Amino acid sequence: MNMKKIVRLSESNLIGLVSKVINEKKGQQRMNRKLDHNDQTIYLQYGDQSDIDDAMSLLMDNRENIKFFHLWFCDGFVDFSGIDMCELPELEFVGLKGTKSNFEELFDCYDKFGDNYYDMAKPYFKDERISDVPEPRFSMNESDLKRLVKKIVK
Repeated sequence: MNMKKIVRLSESNLIGLVSKVINEKKGQQRMNRKLDHNDQTIYLQYGDQSDIDDAMSLLMDNRENIKFFHLWFCDGFVDFSGIDMCELPELEFVGLKGTKSNFEELFDCYDKFGDNYYDMAKPYFKDERISDVPEPRFSMNESDLKRLVKKIVK
């Protein structure tokens, strides 16, 4: 028995069908959630809000040793208000690709490269003998420094 059926679709119906197929594919990818961590790295991909909360707890527990913190395409919001990322002594890299957060609103101690990738490596020399001197958070060229000295001398 050979039945042929012609189905007419409007443009909006076709777009809706394509969107459903794409969302199903994304849903299948989301099921491949992965949380890896060791004493220096926390990596979460396709996590939900509870996974994000787990990753943040790991960060809080290992704050002295973490070098790499990466959350990749997670559903939810990463709230950094409970931790000062600029003060983590070993932190070198934060990656938040495809993940919503308040990172940029709270911190200014990074060099941004790419889409939500942050280089946290400290670009300045730290001498333990002068630990009471605050660490610089900006850089100046020679002419800026001369202008600043002139203002101070006045």
